[in-house]
Amino acid sequence: MVIFIAICLHASAAGFTSKQHAFLQKAIGACSNVSSYLQSNAEQYTIKGFETYLGRKLSPIEKKVFRKYQQHPQIRTDEDEAAMQSNKRLGMWSMILGFAAIVTMFIPAIAIVSVPLYIAALITGIISVSRAGNYNNEKGSGFGTGLTGLIIGGVGILMIAAAVILVLLLGI
Repeated sequence: MVIFIAICLHASAAGFTSKQHAFLQKAIGACSNVSSYLQSNAEQYTIKGFETYLGRKLSPIEKKVFRKYQQHPQIRTDEDEAAMQSNKRLGMWSMILGFAAIVTMFIPAIAIVSVPLYIAALITGIISVSRAGNYNNEKGSGFGTGLTGLIIGGVGILMIAAAVILVLLLGI
């Protein structure tokens, strides 16, 4: 992607003034610097980390390019993709457990089963949402389904706790 941008910028620079051409050369350099930084095994992909990587302060052009690259992450490895799919399944299970808890809560014979289902939905939702942060909460990372399960589990536990408190206080 960086090479394509650089070629396009370089090719379009033919009819520009020397000032515009210099600006485009800086942008091309910034693209290649950011690309090499993000492809290295850097621990933190931050502007400060990038400045440390380069050994100097970033120009405004480099900061702008870096922010664009942060918004559009690089291609993932097969292991990263598999981990993201696993997290997506975990988020889906969180949501399924939450909805199952809602259904079982209104069936008198098995209503007690809803308590562990709500707890399981809450725990798996927390895990899924926290892991989805590793993938910038992208679509398909399990963030949405995990958040749904987390909310259902949390609200369900609060409803059960409120019901228990009412029963104890009112003696119903």
